[in-house]
Amino acid sequence: MLTVSEYEFQNDPYLASLLASQMVDDNIGLTDGAETFNAAWLDPRHPGVRANPILLARSLEARYREAFYRDAIQTGHVEVFNGRPFYRSKLGMPQFAGLVLEAHVVRHLAENRHALQVAITWCSRRAGVFPSFKFVNKYLPVGTGLKNTKLEHKRWFDSSDPHFDIMFFKKVPPAERRMNPLLPALQPLTIEGTTIPAGIQVKAITCNEEEQIVTPLIDGTYSHVLTLLQHANGVHSYNECLRLLGIARQSGRINHEKYLQLKGAVFCPQQLSMDQYNINYFYEYIAQWYRGQVPPVADIQEGMIAEVKKAMCTSSLLVPSTEIITTVPTDLPTCF
Repeated sequence: MLTVSEYEFQNDPYLASLLASQMVDDNIGLTDGAETFNAAWLDPRHPGVRANPILLARSLEARYREAFYRDAIQTGHVEVFNGRPFYRSKLGMPQFAGLVLEAHVVRHLAENRHALQVAITWCSRRAGVFPSFKFVNKYLPVGTGLKNTKLEHKRWFDSSDPHFDIMFFKKVPPAERRMNPLLPALQPLTIEGTTIPAGIQVKAITCNEEEQIVTPLIDGTYSHVLTLLQHANGVHSYNECLRLLGIARQSGRINHEKYLQLKGAVFCPQQLSMDQYNINYFYEYIAQWYRGQVPPVADIQEGMIAEVKKAMCTSSLLVPSTEIITTVPTDLPTCF
C-alpha cells in the first residue's frame, strides 16, 4: 500500500482526478488526512503516473515485483539475503533483462496450456491440426540458460549454445527405460518427422534486428525466434523483422518460398497469448531495479521470499507437472 498526503492528492492532477471520479474502494482508504491505496491500482501507461517518478516506480513495483523475484532467481544472477534480492553478476542490463524475460516466457508457457500448444506446434513444424492436449501435457518448457537447468542437466544445456533459449522435454516412462537402460531420463521435442531437437530463441532487443535475428534466420543459425520488445518509437521488433525479410526478398537474397518460411519463423508475444503491455512494463521494472531506481520496500517479508524459493524448488522446470494451469488469453494489443 502507498500512502499519499492530502496535500499531494490536491496538487497532483492525476491523483486529484482519481478522487474526483470517486473510485474509492478496497484499493483506497483514508487515514489521518492521507490517502492509502494499492499502488498496483495505478496504470503505468497514464501520463499522470509517468510524470511522477515515485508513482511510476511504485506502480511497477507493485505489479511486477513478485514475478521479477520468481524469474530473476531462476537466472542465477540474483540471490536473496535477509529477505532482499541482490545482484551477483557482471552482466549488463540488456543481457540480464533478456535472461529474466526468458524465465518469464518459460513460466508463462508452463502455466498456459494453450500458449504451450501453440509454441510446440510452431517450433516443431507440425502441419495440419494442433497436437492434442494429451500430447502437449507430456512436455514442459525448459530455459536452457537458467540456473537449475544448467546445474541438473549439463548434458543438454549450454548457455553459449546459440540455437535455443527454450526447449521442450518429456519424461521417458520408467517401463521404457527398464527395457532400454541407455535411454535418457528426458527426451526433447523434435521437429516433426526428424530427430532434430525443436526449440525457440528468445530476443529482448530494441534495435539491430538484421544482425541479431534476420541474418541468423537466413543462414540457419536460428530456426524460430520469439522477439519481445518494441523500439522507442513504438515499432515492434517483430514488425521490423518482417520489414527486413521483405527487403531480403526484394533484393534477391532469399526467394519467395524462403521468405514465407522465415516470416512464419518469427513470433511476437501476442502470438503466444502474452500481453504486450505487461512485457513492456515488466522490462521497464527490470531496468529500474537493475539501476537501483526502485525505492526500498519496507514490507518485503522473508516469508514471501521463502515461498518463492520453495515454489522454485518443488516445481522444477525439468519435471512436467500433472496439472498445467490454463489461463484465459487477455485482449492483446496487436503487433501486426
